[in-house]
Amino acid sequence: MFKNISVIDLSTGIAGPYSTKILSDLGANVIKVEPPEGDITRISKPFFNAADNVNQSIKFAFLNTNKKSITLDLFTPSGASLAEDLIRAIKPHLIVENYGPGVLEKSGLNFEIIQSINGFTSLISISNFGSTGPYRNYKAREINVQAISGLMSITGEPDAQPLIAGADIAQLNGGQIAALSCLTYIYKSILTSVGTHADISLMEANMDLLENWMLGQFQGELMPRRGKQHQSSFPSEVYPCADGYVSVNASPAPWSEMAELMEDTNLDLEEYYDRSSRPKYRDQIEPLMTKWLDKNKKKEIFHGAQKRRLAFSYIANARDLLESDQLIDRNFFSNIGVNTHPGTPFKIASTVTDNKEAPGLGEHNQEIYENLLGIPQNDIRSLAEKRVI
Repeated sequence: MFKNISVIDLSTGIAGPYSTKILSDLGANVIKVEPPEGDITRISKPFFNAADNVNQSIKFAFLNTNKKSITLDLFTPSGASLAEDLIRAIKPHLIVENYGPGVLEKSGLNFEIIQSINGFTSLISISNFGSTGPYRNYKAREINVQAISGLMSITGEPDAQPLIAGADIAQLNGGQIAALSCLTYIYKSILTSVGTHADISLMEANMDLLENWMLGQFQGELMPRRGKQHQSSFPSEVYPCADGYVSVNASPAPWSEMAELMEDTNLDLEEYYDRSSRPKYRDQIEPLMTKWLDKNKKKEIFHGAQKRRLAFSYIANARDLLESDQLIDRNFFSNIGVNTHPGTPFKIASTVTDNKEAPGLGEHNQEIYENLLGIPQNDIRSLAEKRVI
């Protein structure tokens, strides 16, 4: 789909590389520009094999499929000049960076210079808080973004401390928002031949996930954390079972199906049928449910409930996902090199089918510097010795 779209990826970490991974997996030509020591995620645990090998990080491998890698120190005069030559040669639709407000400009490269080289190139800048405002230069990691965006305020049990989500959800969601921004500005530049400077804040991107918690505050109502419970419906929460945990929701089928599933006539009482009044019978219903759940295994519960149109699922771990007949049937996983990767979360005919592993550090230096930019090999060796590339 995007085979004629070119992207220069100056980003590091998670949010920026994830946004460009979405594009590269759609077929875009993404050139990842790394500092000579490599992207920070190259040394992020866990590793496939040797921990000392910058090409063995599982996180880096996931975030950088179908990209090319060159090394370049932008913050040297020679490096900045090479970056401008790269923009002239590639004529990218997008440049993605997440150095932080004002940092890219210190290299001598800014949106105005990019525009003077290629007027249709858009610059996508990702930072913790955006390029303006009193927090613009504040530092943050995943836990801080989840905290300051409000995500942690709604995660955890109401009578316990807030919790951080297990995944790097703030970074990954920010990457998805950045990818959406990239698609928007690709379309705009095709229509107008004019690039745009997009300013993406991870704080704002993740506030967008608060939905009714934020809207409730706008109406003067601060909604509490609900933990595993639904704010108004019962049962709609997580319970232990014989071999793990299941999420239980007694809908959309009528309540009688719940009683039949759990083989307990004590659950089949008329006063339990009305969903709105059912929460007041929690103390009577819950012991009967947990007694049955404790005796049964999660996948048996899941399939048995679904046959009765009850919205149950089980808490899947990574092994469960790899063995999921649903994901296998949809060919979700991709074998890239010797490793298995999650696939793209959408199915369209023009996604990349011949996926390539994340590149080795500087794997495409010769292709880009010698073949594309025409730099002699002796000069390339000299640039490498000086740590410009």
